[in-house]
Amino acid sequence: MKRILTLTAAFLLTLTMVVMPLTTSAVTVEIFPDVPDKHWASGYIQWGVSSETVKGFEDGTFRPEESLSRAEFAALILSSQEKLGLHYP
Repeated sequence: MKRILTLTAAFLLTLTMVVMPLTTSAVTVEIFPDVPDKHWASGYIQWGVSSETVKGFEDGTFRPEESLSRAEFAALILSSQEKLGLHYP
């Protein structure tokens, strides 16, 4: 189940990136100490943070290899919906 949540979260983040214009610079900056510039998701994470779609943990880390909890997954979905302008009753 956690693998499905992780893949779905990655899909939603990718969908948000495709729909929203990409306005980040080509220069990458290491935002989190646990996400090196060479990490496969570094650019996506930087975009997510700059577009305020995702944020790291209170201790200043992002933990990219950790599975999402249900609460984190729900927060990601809500954030993506807000960024896409989708509002459900």
